[in-house]
Amino acid sequence: MIRKFFDFLFVFLLIVGIVLIFYFGVDKNNHNTEKLIINEVIPNNKNKYPNKDLEFFDIIELYNGCDYDINLGGYYISDDLTDLRKYKLPSIIIKSNDYLVIYASGENYYNDEIHTNFKLNNNGETIILSL
Repeated sequence: MIRKFFDFLFVFLLIVGIVLIFYFGVDKNNHNTEKLIINEVIPNNKNKYPNKDLEFFDIIELYNGCDYDINLGGYYISDDLTDLRKYKLPSIIIKSNDYLVIYASGENYYNDEIHTNFKLNNNGETIILSL
């Protein structure tokens, strides 16, 4: 009787474990956030990396380490742990194994460049990429 109980418990826990792995381990939105990363942050870009108009802004660089392209529609970037949706990224594609520069200029627009609605703190801060 006890043996049957432990056999049942083992099978039950095994099934629950497999279900949890699939439920929490598979992204239902087909986003692979483990390979889409913030690659570089430059908070005091005064003379190294200009934008297309030769202006200098703080920079956040994303990298797509996936073997497929990723659409940034639905992603957010923030410098505020209490507001993870501070800036909604536009629906643009980062090609596989490619980079995207985001200007943290405080100007809040997107045409051929992405400019966030916040600037970076030169003393250091946390930058968050989220869905």
